[in-house]
Amino acid sequence: ERIMPGLYTEADYENSVIELFRNDFINDFSHEFKTPMVSVYGFAKQLKKGGLTKEQEDEYIDIIINESQRLINMSSNILMLNKLENQEIITDKKEFSLDEELRRCVLQLQSQWGAKNQEVIPELCELNYYGNSEMLKQVWLNVIGNAIKYTQDGGTIEIRLDINPKNSNEIRVRVTDNGIGMDKATAERIFEKFYQGDSSHATGGNGLGLAMVKRIVELCGGRIRVKSELNKGTQFTVYLPVENKENEKEDKKKKSLNTVNTAGLK
Repeated sequence: ERIMPGLYTEADYENSVIELFRNDFINDFSHEFKTPMVSVYGFAKQLKKGGLTKEQEDEYIDIIINESQRLINMSSNILMLNKLENQEIITDKKEFSLDEELRRCVLQLQSQWGAKNQEVIPELCELNYYGNSEMLKQVWLNVIGNAIKYTQDGGTIEIRLDINPKNSNEIRVRVTDNGIGMDKATAERIFEKFYQGDSSHATGGNGLGLAMVKRIVELCGGRIRVKSELNKGTQFTVYLPVENKENEKEDKKKKSLNTVNTAGLK
């Protein structure tokens, strides 16, 4: 079907693209929401029907609890992601020890890597960072949590913090595992909302964590990269610009001057 030139304005085109993304989001969300709901509904009906052994009842109740938690997590992540996508600047910045924050995140996840007898090896330079520590904490918990999740029992996870040797104005955080890895097609789409390389959903995720991670890193003026090989492991690398209060003040001053100059030209 040919589209005659001049029939659509640029605004019409932009609106059609937005509508397409909105429809994709609704379809993806509906699918992800429906799966645990069907599971909860089915096992609840079996419990009401009765005639189950104590072991079966306990198993079904556990499934309902887990699927309900999955729905709660999904709702929280969607709200958080929506907030991040509508956010342009980071507030509540302060200087904090990035190496200490990474250590705290490793300790917070100890029950997970401990249960799988994994070895977590932190190699962290002492580095301070000026930013929102609570927001960045979500990045580290998601990335390290994924490494734990997709690494087999007895596997190894390395967490390195240093200055990027190719750019002294960038902080570099690398999380490397020797887990199941992923193929090229999965790695290329891993930051998309609702995308999950593991179609079996055995890990109980919802495909929103890494989309949030990417958005937070971008808000910080940074970037995130992934390298992976199937059955060999994965490495996530986060690059963050070195910031301080003086740089932020200078940036605000420049923005204010630009605003004044632009207003004067009108």
